[in-house]
Amino acid sequence: MSKTNRTPPPCPKCGSAEQVVPVVHGMPTEEGKRSAARGEVWLSGGCCIDPDAWAWYCRSCREGFGRLADERPELFRR
Repeated sequence: MSKTNRTPPPCPKCGSAEQVVPVVHGMPTEEGKRSAARGEVWLSGGCCIDPDAWAWYCRSCREGFGRLADERPELFRR
C-alpha cells in the first residue's frame, strides 16, 4: 500500500482543498481500509501501480488528478 505524505493540493476542477485526499495504491491493509471508510484516503481499486495513476482524489466533485510518478518517483526508480 502506498500513499503520498504531501499536503493535498486544491482540486483543479472545483477548487476544493479540504475535500482532497491521497489515493492509496496497492493492496490495502486493514488500517488502509479503515482510513478509506473514514474518508481520509481513496483506494485505487487495484494492486498494479501505474506511473500515470492518480495521486489525489477530490471527494467533492469525484475527480482524480495528479500523476503518481510525480508525487512518488521513488516507486518507479530502478
